[in-house]
Amino acid sequence: MARTGQNEAQQNWNTTKNQQGQAFGTGQAAVAEAKTRMDNLAAGKQAVANPWMNPNYLAAVTRATSGSLNAANDAGAAELRMQNRRSGGMNGTATAGAISDLALRKMRLGDQLTAERTAQDWNKNVAYQATQAEAPLEIARTETPYYSTGTSGMGQAAQDLTQFGLASYGPYEALIQAAGQGVGAALKK
Repeated sequence: MARTGQNEAQQNWNTTKNQQGQAFGTGQAAVAEAKTRMDNLAAGKQAVANPWMNPNYLAAVTRATSGSLNAANDAGAAELRMQNRRSGGMNGTATAGAISDLALRKMRLGDQLTAERTAQDWNKNVAYQATQAEAPLEIARTETPYYSTGTSGMGQAAQDLTQFGLASYGPYEALIQAAGQGVGAALKK
């Protein structure tokens, strides 16, 4: 006679034990990764690569800054033409002064744009690094239901195995009880 129920309970035990172990291992790896990233932050390092130092991002920012400076240059050229018209094109000193002023304004604008971008990128990176340091903990949180299911599944499988074990002793217990009652009755006589 095959013990189908007991075999199924044993398989359920093994399956849920494997699921629980897998979920626990994944969760522990995620917690270890988060700890490493947080330790890096505490040591003044980056948790992950700074995306605002990516060459593609920097190239795009440089193009945008260059566009702004070209616009400032075009505005300066228009101002020079206007200055030349005012002086009748004969005042070289005024034109030289305007060129010098234009160059200074472009340099200041370039410095201002770079400083503003650098400050914004720094602030964005600080928030990004903190978020990325804690990101692996989300993996651990997603494993919680699987671990809980594995634990409750193991409990149910253990209960089923216990019931099957007790049931397998039932006929022997009845036989021993009957023998005990028979011996008890014989002793009374």
